[in-house]
Amino acid sequence: MPNSSRTNRVRLFILYFITMLLLVVCVARLVQLMVFNAEDIQGKVENQWTKDISDAPVRGNILDVNGEILATSATTTSVLLYPKQIKDPGEIADKLAPILSMDRQKVFEVASDKTKVEAWLKRNISDEQVEKIRDLQLKGIGFFSDLKRIYPYGSFLSQVLGYADSDGIGQQGIEKTMNEYLNGESGTTIAQVDAQGRVVSGTEELYIEVINGYDVVLTVNTVVQTFAENSAKAACDKYQADSVGIIVMNPKTFKIAAMAGYPQMNINEYSSYSSSDITKLIRNRNVSDPFQPGTMIDGMVLAAAMDLSVGGTYECSEDILINDEVVRCWSKHHHGKQSVSELLENSCNVGLSKLALDLNKDNLYSYLFKFGFGSKTSAIFNNESKGYLKEIRYARDIDVAKAAEGQDMTVTPIQLITAYSALVNGGKYGSPIIVDHLEDDKGNKVYPEQEAPKQIISDSTALRMKQLLINNVKEGNSKNARINGITVGGNTATAKNIIDGQTQIVCSSVAFAPADDPEFIVLTVVRNPKSYMAYGELAATYYSGEVLEKCLKFDGYNLAPVTGEGFVEVPDITDHTSDAGKWMIEQAGLKFELKGKGDIVGQSPKAGTYVEKGTVVTGFASDYTEISDTVVIVPDLKGKTLYQAFEELRKLSLNIAVQGENQTNVISSQEPAKGTELHFGDTVTVTCD
Repeated sequence: MPNSSRTNRVRLFILYFITMLLLVVCVARLVQLMVFNAEDIQGKVENQWTKDISDAPVRGNILDVNGEILATSATTTSVLLYPKQIKDPGEIADKLAPILSMDRQKVFEVASDKTKVEAWLKRNISDEQVEKIRDLQLKGIGFFSDLKRIYPYGSFLSQVLGYADSDGIGQQGIEKTMNEYLNGESGTTIAQVDAQGRVVSGTEELYIEVINGYDVVLTVNTVVQTFAENSAKAACDKYQADSVGIIVMNPKTFKIAAMAGYPQMNINEYSSYSSSDITKLIRNRNVSDPFQPGTMIDGMVLAAAMDLSVGGTYECSEDILINDEVVRCWSKHHHGKQSVSELLENSCNVGLSKLALDLNKDNLYSYLFKFGFGSKTSAIFNNESKGYLKEIRYARDIDVAKAAEGQDMTVTPIQLITAYSALVNGGKYGSPIIVDHLEDDKGNKVYPEQEAPKQIISDSTALRMKQLLINNVKEGNSKNARINGITVGGNTATAKNIIDGQTQIVCSSVAFAPADDPEFIVLTVVRNPKSYMAYGELAATYYSGEVLEKCLKFDGYNLAPVTGEGFVEVPDITDHTSDAGKWMIEQAGLKFELKGKGDIVGQSPKAGTYVEKGTVVTGFASDYTEISDTVVIVPDLKGKTLYQAFEELRKLSLNIAVQGENQTNVISSQEPAKGTELHFGDTVTVTCD
């Protein structure tokens, strides 16, 4: 018995110990839950007896400067499936796939996925599709009200607007860069609910108000944009170009009135394009694709020289050698002695190179940076490139000479038109503006911060440059930008660019008016034109003048031609023989110049323009091109001295580049090899022993 009593006491002690241990554990757990995890548990409890009801904001509109809607949102219907309610996925697939223009297998896979309570099938379907699906009266199909981004004008301004995806998130253009403002903020209703998720009547509800997106009002004018888009398409079609871009800006305010690019895409149907086509067609080349500007850079180089009082007369009688590379003038006859102003009219590479060396690299590059080259113009543009400008510390004399010719550097169209705006507005440089203001749904306006333009060249320099650009339209390389009844200034260029390993031509032109106080400046860039007459004066300058003239008329300018005893109308000599064209021009009291041989396919100034008697009218024959396509055969340069090679290549209109440090002995190798076919202006690289 004593042993039995002792055993019972031991059992009671163990039971007591276990009970106390469990009690301690329970108390510790309660402390953990009530003290340390209280906030988390309270949140979970609230989630069970409260419900957040989200209220999506309406995405803001995008409008032109006059309030014309360019992008808006509309309520549409989307279709979804409830797989657990579907007995026969095959039937669903067979009947819905044709209506929705979807792959049957894709519909079948969604309908068969029993792991999901509901699944999206297709968003933003038409009312007609909704009715056809309702008529089927099939179980497991539901509809949901959705918002779809609508672009009323399809492809119009598409490369500026970009697009928003099915979730309302901007993917390109203004839709992307202004997405934060367009999107707004969701509203929320917080209410008490029962176990079935139903709102408990009589309980209080907390409402956080929805904030709809801002409307974004652009500086773009749809009428001016129409002018630019029509001309971009016409130029692209006529010259079989890869693309054409046209920008219209007010040079005093830097506000963009139009920014067109062709080819383009219908952004309402972006989902029907392949990803590669979207990348190609939605890209705004006016801001994203830099190119070598050629002699379009002359304006900034001459402005730097005038501002620093550098330069005199420059001789262009033969090609020159700088750092063992040839600088060749485009004119085989050369230009002789030229003043600084004549360098612009003649686009003389040799003279500009000599002027640049007189400026020295520090001054030249300093001014190019001031004019905005080598940096982005604005944070508002999607995928803007800063172009390329060599760092000053690495620049040799040949780099300075090439920069003055617009080579070995790249610029974007938006950089170029902004720089020219500074040339003609009194010397002030500012960032281009395309967003005028934001506006909420109560009509309150918010204007983006904008730095005041900076004076980068003197007033007197800007005035002289403007006069040079006016003379360039009157007598120089931009005569096709002339407009009856008003004075126009401008410049043009044709430059070779290496793109994707291939040599391509880029033609560009800028024109502004009225010259005394410019309201409009127009830039046209034609990339890789493939048909005849593929150079700046015809492929680009004509369209800059065309858009500029329409803008002036739209703005109310009276463009009645200046007529009288001293003025005559330029006859239309295109599609005539050279002899007939010469006779027509001389009969009108004008002088005739023919470039090329054969029938006339282009002219400058354009037909219908009123000019002073004695003005030279240039006829362009079908075989003429400023950058010649004439094929030449590379000679064998091995064993020859550097001077001998230079002379031989010069006669063939080929350039020379030298590799290696030892450049005093004979040539040991060359690239490309002898017998290779090249074109005028191409380069042969040699290595010396």
